[in-house]
Amino acid sequence: MSERYEIKSVGVASVFKVALLIGIILGLILGVIYAVVFGTTVRMLPIPGMPTRYPGIRGGVVAAMMVVMGLLMGLIGGVVSAIILAIEAAIYNFIAGRVGGVEVELAKAVAAVRYVEAEKPVTAAVTCPTCGRPARYIKEYQRWWCDYCRKYL
Repeated sequence: MSERYEIKSVGVASVFKVALLIGIILGLILGVIYAVVFGTTVRMLPIPGMPTRYPGIRGGVVAAMMVVMGLLMGLIGGVVSAIILAIEAAIYNFIAGRVGGVEVELAKAVAAVRYVEAEKPVTAAVTCPTCGRPARYIKEYQRWWCDYCRKYL
């Protein structure tokens, strides 16, 4: 069983918040990759004015610069992507208000039910109005349950 729904609007602030976190996380990951790849590549290149006797110093300075650049790139990328997605959410709300929103189809979730037997058997024969089979009384919830339809009456 599924039902169709229409997304009439989205929360611009919530889109911004989620996009900011995702953008910062992805940006930091890409920033670290950037720092590692370019840090090791640039470390091997001759830099005018840097002593060649101490390549470790040159490598350490370049690596530190690349890490800082990678972190800044991640933070800036996250903020920029969040701003762009927040603008897109506002545009979506404007357009969806005029022509309708995106339609989605959602399936109903079947709730897990814990079976609890009644202490004393109930003598009244209650049947399910949907399938016509006998139902049983669940004392904990004080309701009748159909095992075949898997729902309360």
